[in-house]
Amino acid sequence: MGRGIMTQLLERNKVAESHPVSVNNFVAVYQGDPSAMRCDDIIEHSEERGWKRSQVLGPTREGVLNLVFRDSHQQEYVANNVPAVHKPMLGFASDCLDTYLTVFPWANNVPSFSVTESYQVLRYLDGGAYHEVHSDFHPYGPCNRRHLTGVGFLNDVAEGGELVFPQQNDAIRSLAGRFVIFPSGWTHSHKTLPPVGQSRYVFQMWWGFDQYDEATA
Repeated sequence: MGRGIMTQLLERNKVAESHPVSVNNFVAVYQGDPSAMRCDDIIEHSEERGWKRSQVLGPTREGVLNLVFRDSHQQEYVANNVPAVHKPMLGFASDCLDTYLTVFPWANNVPSFSVTESYQVLRYLDGGAYHEVHSDFHPYGPCNRRHLTGVGFLNDVAEGGELVFPQQNDAIRSLAGRFVIFPSGWTHSHKTLPPVGQSRYVFQMWWGFDQYDEATA
């Protein structure tokens, strides 16, 4: 039961103890040192690579492009083969998860879970956002394994760019080094607001159950 053995990568590269900023209705916000987490370097590394348009899950379970629903670009990485520049951020995420499970031990009273799918670096250009309220859990495919969501902000956004939880009446400002953990299900459906006059960069990951019903995949 409980949290499974995370990849050794996450355990080896912790950069500091996590620093909680707030906890509201199972949404926990932590603040780390952007320099130690190499936020600027992650952005630079990402801009040197190619971006692809983010898609949403369609009725046929295939990804579809819907810019009205979701307007962003992304890159995907597998958790057992990551760029060195990502390791401090992943280490901080692991620290934050440890703290989250201490505050909410019930979240650990479940079958084992770890980073079971690719994580992402996202780019929202001026005016781009995940406009529609949505949850990160879906009954089909790898999304049906998701237990907890982790979102790291890579840059400061002066205007707009908030992560909004309508049901919790909460909006979290995008500040470099800030990391948010929340349940992936419908209770914590969310959206983002578009940044104004600049781009917004996000590091996004999920902790999912190590075993699941393949019949629903």
